[in-house]
Amino acid sequence: MTMHPETAIVAGVGPGLGAALCRRLAADGYRVAGLARGTAGRLDLAAELGPDRYQALSCDVTDAAQMDAAIGQVEAQWGPASVYVHNAAPFHRGAFTDTDPATFESLWRVTCLGAVHGAQRVVPGMLEAKRGVLLFIGATAAVKAGAKFSAFGSAKFALRGLAQSLARELGPQGIHVA
Repeated sequence: MTMHPETAIVAGVGPGLGAALCRRLAADGYRVAGLARGTAGRLDLAAELGPDRYQALSCDVTDAAQMDAAIGQVEAQWGPASVYVHNAAPFHRGAFTDTDPATFESLWRVTCLGAVHGAQRVVPGMLEAKRGVLLFIGATAAVKAGAKFSAFGSAKFALRGLAQSLARELGPQGIHVA
């Protein structure tokens, strides 16, 4: 019986950590789909890893319909994801009194709500397989937010809370959450 490579989805692919995660997963034998709002850094990664190993998709993680369409496309081509990595998180540093409430909301929508959209889309397939991995990329701010990190820190705190809850709920069902 021939084993087919497993599928990994990385949401939040840019030239830094997102691209490095994609390279590592591809090197470990995964077929990797990289989700990003724009095309910066994605085209070079697609050329580097090749179409049999990597596909780049434009997607706004805050939009449930876009996430559903992108992940549906990945599943149609490569099957359900066994790994979902949520790396999407805009960085913001600024004094609390200078930070517009819309910035708070935007950071939370990308960092936490985007993770909810991705996880809700891939978890059913993982539950059916009785295994899978959800990785939510954190930051020091998720544990100890410093001065001028109220928006970023609160979004990362929320993501950490989501991950802890899902770990307790899904761990006994074979899904590792970290």
